[in-house]
Amino acid sequence: RASALNESKQPDKALADMRTVYKLRPDVPLYWNNLGYQLADMGLDLIEAEKLIRRSLASIRPSSVNYVPPLDSLAWVLYKQGKLHQAATVFLDVIKRSREKKYIHPILFDHAGDGFYRLGWTDKAIELWTEALKVAADDETEAREVINVKRDTPNKIKTAKAGKPVQVAPLGKGMKIQDK
Repeated sequence: RASALNESKQPDKALADMRTVYKLRPDVPLYWNNLGYQLADMGLDLIEAEKLIRRSLASIRPSSVNYVPPLDSLAWVLYKQGKLHQAATVFLDVIKRSREKKYIHPILFDHAGDGFYRLGWTDKAIELWTEALKVAADDETEAREVINVKRDTPNKIKTAKAGKPVQVAPLGKGMKIQDK
C-alpha cells in the first residue's frame, strides 16, 4: 500500500503506512530500508533514516543482489545530509555493485548524477544522467521514479552542457553541504 501511495504522489500517507508496518514488524530488514529511504527521500529525520538503512545493510551479505538497494539508500541519505564526498564514495560502490549484480535501476544513476553535480563534477554527472536515461528507456514498469527520470533528466543534461545551474534534488530540511 505504501508503494501505491507513493506512486499516487501521497508520500506523507506512504510514510505513515511504513511507520505502522515497522512498528508491527520491527524485525524485517526490508522494512528498515524502505522506511529509511522514504525518510531520506522526503528529507526528514535523516539521523533515524541513516540508522535504519545501516541496520538493514548490516543484515544483508554484501555479495547479495539485495545489498544494492540499501546501499543506494545509504548514499541517498548521506547526500540529503549534505555529506557529498561520503555519498560519492558510496554512489561509486552502488554503481559498481549494480552492474556486477545486474541490478540496474535508473534512479541509482540519477541519484549519483545529482551527487556528483553538487560536487562540481559536471562531466561525471552528465555521464550518469545519460546512463539513467538509457536504463529508464528500457524500463517498462512506469514507476514514479522512472517517469521522473524520463521527464527531468534530459533537462539536467541539457542545462549542464550549457554551463547553466542544474536543479538537482534538494538536501534534507535544514541541511547544508558539510564536506564540499
